[in-house]
Amino acid sequence: MKFRNFLGASALAFGLMACAEPARQPTPVAAPAPAPAPAPPPAMSDLMGTRMADTSILTSRGFRMARTRGATQYWWRDSDQLCVRAVASRGNYRVIQQGQIAECGAT
Repeated sequence: MKFRNFLGASALAFGLMACAEPARQPTPVAAPAPAPAPAPPPAMSDLMGTRMADTSILTSRGFRMARTRGATQYWWRDSDQLCVRAVASRGNYRVIQQGQIAECGAT
């Protein structure tokens, strides 16, 4: 008798489980697109690929070296309060971006 009750209860439990809604999968959310790389400051894109050691290119444009950190140089131009971050790889400029004023030590 007890065995029959167990079988009946088991059948009822499995039957209820079969009627339940299937588990919903979370809707996939697309990852936000990466922000585009900042464009080089005006009139600086021609420096890409030039030798990092040739500082006369930037000094002739009114910049002075603000600081260096590893392969990254920070250049400051007083006339328009412009900070430029220049990153070199194998001795040549590979990335030239406008930097934050604080990165050049100005306030």
